Amino acid sequence: MRTPGGLSAVFSGFDQLVSSKPGVQGIAQFELQVCACEMMVSNLGVLPFDADFGDLRLEALWGPSVFVGIEGEQMIGAATVRGAIHLLHSSYTPIASLLETTEQVLRVAVS
Repeated sequence: MRTPGGLSAVFSGFDQLVSSKPGVQGIAQFELQVCACEMMVSNLGVLPFDADFGDLRLEALWGPSVFVGIEGEQMIGAATVRGAIHLLHSSYTPIASLLETTEQVLRVAVS
């Protein structure tokens, strides 16, 4: 989806899906096969505002937390405040140690 052609193909797939008037099961199947959304990482990046508000100081922010609605999905939200990344793992059926493993991988990647 990082090119105009890729984005066009994605929209074309959604157009075909909607045109077929699928039920809930059809949409879920499309999500599982085409979108591959069992795990998602959403990174807000470095937050584009000052973390000091008069006498108040924002130390951390955990999020975002977004669910697509697929059974077993895993969501990791990331946001950077005051030079530190903050991770949030959201799931109705969380995978044990997923967040800790993600932290280890990120630490290796930046070292």
